[in-house]
Amino acid sequence: MFRLIPHLIVAALAVFGGAAGAQVEAGRALFVEGAGARALLADGAVDVPASRFPCAGCHGADGRGGVEGATEFPALITGAAPRFDRTALAAALLEGTGADGRTLSSAMPRYRTDPATLDALHAYIAALADAGGIGVAAGALHITPPSDPARRAAFAAGLDEANREGGAWGRRFALVDPPAGAVVAADEVVAGLAEAAAERRAALIATELRRRDIRAVALGTPDDALSVMLEDLSVDVLPDAGAQIEIGAPGVVLVEADGTRTTLVAPPKDDALATLSARHVARAAIACGRGVTRRCLLGALADLRLEP
Repeated sequence: MFRLIPHLIVAALAVFGGAAGAQVEAGRALFVEGAGARALLADGAVDVPASRFPCAGCHGADGRGGVEGATEFPALITGAAPRFDRTALAAALLEGTGADGRTLSSAMPRYRTDPATLDALHAYIAALADAGGIGVAAGALHITPPSDPARRAAFAAGLDEANREGGAWGRRFALVDPPAGAVVAADEVVAGLAEAAAERRAALIATELRRRDIRAVALGTPDDALSVMLEDLSVDVLPDAGAQIEIGAPGVVLVEADGTRTTLVAPPKDDALATLSARHVARAAIACGRGVTRRCLLGALADLRLEP
């Protein structure tokens, strides 16, 4: 999903003028697809299309670099500006020379392209810097903590665990209080998981009722969502039904006519949802790769299964 970002940037900049939009599009084509250039490896002995080694493949779709294994890919953007000016960018791409004059690693291909395409590439990197990644820094992902103070510690503990395991693509997770920019707010994640938890609870209850062939229940605790779900399953909700479902501190309990009590859904542990939310953020960030953005993170969070 993070691949949408380059196209959104081009679409936005095109509004400012056809020529500028066309230049940025040409830069995007090189950055994302390797179009308009050749890549040279092994001191020039190997000459292949740059589509084999586009910039985004190593430096991320957002140009902010990252780490993969023992290899570090430097950011092409610092803050809200390109890291290299046009001259330094050309030296790195064409000659393999860094801004400090040192020779870059042989893992970095040397490219052959024309001056106009280099101009376009620099314009596109500048556009990436302007667009920025709210809450996405070179070495950190900024998350706003839960608004509920009781959940903050649990959420922070979950992120600390993720950081001990290496974070996500060289970035660690850091809590920032509003109004500081954050790639995602913990409350968004908790709310999404709470909804998923409710759906899962309903599915577990439905499975058990089917297994026991219970066609009518009374609700000892009012729950509109559960009532609708039961009706959809053709389970009658009647005040005088022989079986009753209770929702409370012990979880969701089925009380049958003979008094047998069966826990259908166990109660959540204290702060479990906040801890699980933090784990989901970490897994989503890893799924998004080095080019993580808010859009991608929210999409990945929605796709993750409700599992610890």
